[in-house]
Amino acid sequence: MFEIELGPETDKRYLKINLPTRPKKLGVMVSGGLDSAILYYIIQKLNIDHNLNHTICPIVILREEGSKTHADPVIEYVNESLNLPSQIIEKLDFEQKIPPHLEVKVAASIMKTRKKFDHIFIGLIITRPEHAIDIDVTGPVDNEFVLFPFALLEKCHIIDLIHQLNVQELFNITISCDKGNYCGKCNGCRERAWGFEIMNIVDTIK
Repeated sequence: MFEIELGPETDKRYLKINLPTRPKKLGVMVSGGLDSAILYYIIQKLNIDHNLNHTICPIVILREEGSKTHADPVIEYVNESLNLPSQIIEKLDFEQKIPPHLEVKVAASIMKTRKKFDHIFIGLIITRPEHAIDIDVTGPVDNEFVLFPFALLEKCHIIDLIHQLNVQELFNITISCDKGNYCGKCNGCRERAWGFEIMNIVDTIK
């Protein structure tokens, strides 16, 4: 089990992550952002530390903004940090454009249909209304196939998680911008900036 207390003094929350005890095929959505990056790291580290022998595969949605460019450095960094061999990456390229807030749900549905994994982990967090302008965001709910370990966390808790685990390099190689760069104005950029401000930590990507 992975268990940790996170967040500012005014908003402490607890994160617990358990992996199955018997070897399974596990997928982890990796977008190139902070949330999925640290989730991929934790799942891989848990597997190693507890000798669980799961087969863990990163899943990348090949969208023009973000994943196509920024997921690979995250996966490479995690593999190097944990002395893992190169991972087979499951890549999804949608035939039609899907709104970003629906992509992971559609991807999970596709993966379930293909029956390649026993479980998929997705790093969705709570999105505050001010960071979800023009987006209808509903809270993620676990089911027997898809698991959302960060469902009760906000961006400040994710930033604290990365800081406590001493993998701050993820600040440098992840991107949160909805446009795939750093515009400073979109939902993703404003949420990221808010999280760093709350935790009083400098965002080194700037």
